[in-house]
Amino acid sequence: MEKGKVALMTGSTIHWRKRARCIGTDPNTFFNEDPSPALEICEDCEVRTECLEFALQYKIDFGVWGGTIPSQRKKLLLMKSAS
Repeated sequence: MEKGKVALMTGSTIHWRKRARCIGTDPNTFFNEDPSPALEICEDCEVRTECLEFALQYKIDFGVWGGTIPSQRKKLLLMKSAS
């Protein structure tokens, strides 16, 4: 997904977000040049896997999602398509 695009989020795709550790955190934290603060929040999040799966499903190539940065998600997608 390109920056500036919005993923259609239905009830079945966002129910996990209610349990995310980042609830109430300034969204800019996850779209900063320094990903460290966002990665720290993600570290102990109980829905980290669901968040990462969402980012991979919608090919979100910006920001921190599921404790990963864009280059990490790109590698995961490449590995997935190679298998």
